[in-house]
Amino acid sequence: MSDPTTKAELVTRMRRGHQDFYNLLARIPDERMTDIALYDAWTIKDFIAHIGAWQQSAADRAATLRRNEALPRMPEVDTFNGRTLERYRHKSLEDIRAMEAAGYEALEAQVRDASEEELFAFDHFPKRSDPLLTLIADNSYAHYAEHLDDVRAWMRVNGLD
Repeated sequence: MSDPTTKAELVTRMRRGHQDFYNLLARIPDERMTDIALYDAWTIKDFIAHIGAWQQSAADRAATLRRNEALPRMPEVDTFNGRTLERYRHKSLEDIRAMEAAGYEALEAQVRDASEEELFAFDHFPKRSDPLLTLIADNSYAHYAEHLDDVRAWMRVNGLD
């Protein structure tokens, strides 16, 4: 599937991906959200926190870029993921769902507020050669797709498909 080329297409792709993410998770009973399900250590609740943390981080980074401020150094992926698990593992499922929803909304708001040039132009931002689209896609619809097959496989094994 090709990348979106307009803001409207990008928002549509984000919303569709987010809805697919939630439609799949809605098939998992709440009492199973804390089962170890992914990567020998993550629960589905941890997965939701993971997605939410990356969405919020991307929203924050997009906002920083759009203000023409210097980006702070991003930790290595495994470090970020580990910190996310530590930070959110003890939170309730309700809190995790709210955090994820807020992260998604913050990311979509950055897209809605950005210009087409900010979203799609290469070299628009100093010290960033790729368009903002890359950051947005990597932390929304492309990120869901990266993990949802693993969730589906766990669901099949556990009779939840």
